[in-house]
Amino acid sequence: MGNHSDKSLDKAHRHWGRPLASYYDSIRETRTSFLAQRKNLGLGAAMTLRTKARSGIQKICELGERRGPVPPGYINVITLSVLESISKLVLLPRAVGDFAHPTLISGCIKLMASIQESGRVTPFAYEYGYLCFRIFKIAVDVCILNRSRLFTSATSNMVSEPLADPIMLLSRHTDQAIQIQMNLEKENRTDNPHGHRIEPPLDIAELPALLTILYEDRKAFSIAMMPSHSLGLAGTLFLLGKSLSNESSTTHNIMEMYCEVLWRYSNTSVWDKVATQLLTSHYREQAKSNWKPTFVDLEDSVTILRAANIAISPDDNRIPGPFDISAIPVLVGFAAPFVELGSEAFVPQFLDVTIGCMWNSLTSGKQSADSFIDSVRDIFYHISKILTSITLLFPFPDPIHKQVIKTSFRHDLFELTARLILMISPRSGNLYFLGDAHNFFSKFGKLVPKEDLEDTFGDYFPEWVKFADYFFSCLSVPGISKEDREFFTAVVRCWNAIGVAVGPFNTCALNVEKKRTVDPGVSLRASYHI
Repeated sequence: MGNHSDKSLDKAHRHWGRPLASYYDSIRETRTSFLAQRKNLGLGAAMTLRTKARSGIQKICELGERRGPVPPGYINVITLSVLESISKLVLLPRAVGDFAHPTLISGCIKLMASIQESGRVTPFAYEYGYLCFRIFKIAVDVCILNRSRLFTSATSNMVSEPLADPIMLLSRHTDQAIQIQMNLEKENRTDNPHGHRIEPPLDIAELPALLTILYEDRKAFSIAMMPSHSLGLAGTLFLLGKSLSNESSTTHNIMEMYCEVLWRYSNTSVWDKVATQLLTSHYREQAKSNWKPTFVDLEDSVTILRAANIAISPDDNRIPGPFDISAIPVLVGFAAPFVELGSEAFVPQFLDVTIGCMWNSLTSGKQSADSFIDSVRDIFYHISKILTSITLLFPFPDPIHKQVIKTSFRHDLFELTARLILMISPRSGNLYFLGDAHNFFSKFGKLVPKEDLEDTFGDYFPEWVKFADYFFSCLSVPGISKEDREFFTAVVRCWNAIGVAVGPFNTCALNVEKKRTVDPGVSLRASYHI
């Protein structure tokens, strides 16, 4: 798959166009110029563009209808210039319907496969393959919207918002169509009073070949799909998943390939986060075998971590952050295996935005306590794996150890954990969180030698002892129920174990001169303001 950032590959190919290292940095600027072109596109120029694009679409559709391999000399018929014209057709809302051909989808896949089969370049290595995929994506979305009877509203939206990115608008409407379809399937319903079911289903024979392309070229695919220029692939991944579900001969390896591609895209989804998370939730069980995300090389590892940083806490105001806390474990879990030698510079920032997102979600109060705690448990688990990797890969006193600790604990990590504990109901299954929290902090404690624990974590001692005192005082409340006593006994043990794990914060710290008392007439969980 090569080093796609190698500047020696910057020269444009006469057939394939610019290499990945050149074209992916300009995709966002190209979008801006596209919008400027739409504003300045006169009637004559629009007609010329549509004529050339329609001719190109027809040729690709003919290719999609053919049996067998792509004929020799296709590069001289479906040129880079033709692909550029088809791609720009999305600027004309009234012409977007020209993409509504399943054979256009098939033809684009065949073009990408022919690039791969040539053995000279990979599909995403040059601009030609990227444009094939971009046209494929537009065709998929238009076909889905057309068959779900949402196409008219999508094009009306494009007309009413002429300055908006048309790819963004298509992705958002496709996101809605996929949500409707998946919710109907979850409810085992075949009816839809609004008529938005995707009927008839898109049956594209070449989709398994596309999965192979995306998987084998996954490094370049991830670079090309960075969040700042994401194409919005929920529709594509929905169809890919359907094609596997319909295949009786689908193997375990093929499902793992799909999960890899899906998880990589979940790390970069922008306009279609809801549908993408529905897909990841739906296929999560298939990924719980021996499968785990893989990285190709260091450059790939860094790409994934950068993408995760952007996706969790985007600087670009055009990119919405994750819609709720349940999206974060997917991103963190996928990025965790990509912590390798050479990628450590991105880890502190990654943990910084992740813990910040947990605080934002906690203070927003938009999720139930149970679902919030479940999500944080998963996040703690994945961060623990990252901390273990750091311990194994970077021997102390590598500066990464203290950078990670400083970055994480500046977010009042003890207080965040204490608040989560106070959200737990004694009768709920969330008592497992106590063990998860202890394991989480013990991984931080292993980042430094025992003799350095006090110096490293000493500044955070007052925060820990504040909650140690409070939890201990809860056991002294007159008339405390047996259930609450057992709960707070477990909490005190957990909190003490956390203190021991990261330093000399043990039970002696509980014997403070002033013990905090709790009004017996006040609920224990309400007595501490959350």
